Amino acid sequence: MGKAAEQVGINIQYCMSLPRHALQALEIPRVTQARVSVDYAIHLDERVPQWNIGVSSMLADAIGAPYKKTAMEPVPYREILIATLSTGPVTPGDAISYINVNRIMRCCSEIGTILKHDRPITMINSMIAD
Repeated sequence: MGKAAEQVGINIQYCMSLPRHALQALEIPRVTQARVSVDYAIHLDERVPQWNIGVSSMLADAIGAPYKKTAMEPVPYREILIATLSTGPVTPGDAISYINVNRIMRCCSEIGTILKHDRPITMINSMIAD
C-alpha cells in the first residue's frame, strides 16, 4: 500500500488501526494520519463515546500522525474542540449547506491555521496505571 501510494503521489490515513498497524506506519512514509476515534456507527449506538480519544492519542502522537474522525455530530462544539485537541486536522463532515463557518473557525487563526498545542489531549497516568 505504501509503495502504491508513493507511485501515485497520495498519502494514507489509517482508520481504526490496531497498535501493530500504527507502529508499521513508521516504515511507510506516506502514512500521515492514524485516526484515534471510533466509528460513528458505534457512537450512534451510544455505548462508546466517539469523542473519547485519551488513550489512542498517545500512540498517534508518538508516531506523529494524530487525527480525530470527521465531525458529523449533534454536539458540534465538542467535536470541534476534541478534533483541535487531537492536534490533527479538523475535518467537518456535514453537508455543505449545513456547515457553520463561524463555529469551525473558532479553532483557527484568521488565515485558517488550526490553533494547536504541543501535545494532544491524552489520558492522565493515574487513570490508566493499575
